[in-house]
Amino acid sequence: MSPTDKIENLQRQVSTFIACGTREGLVVDTRRDRIYNEGQQPHFDTIIFDHWPEFELDCMSIRDARIQAGLK
Repeated sequence: MSPTDKIENLQRQVSTFIACGTREGLVVDTRRDRIYNEGQQPHFDTIIFDHWPEFELDCMSIRDARIQAGLK
């Protein structure tokens, strides 16, 4: 899998995760004290998972890599 394919795959997974979070309940941005409900589109710098605290998903780096690769 090429780096571009990996980025696209990760973007799809994150989009699905966020869509499911807002569809099934809500997504909470603890850094900004903001709650996103169904139908709202949150934008994140970093995603941290409660059940996987040592892992941080750097959304800004993903966005920058997509732009550099010519993807939207």
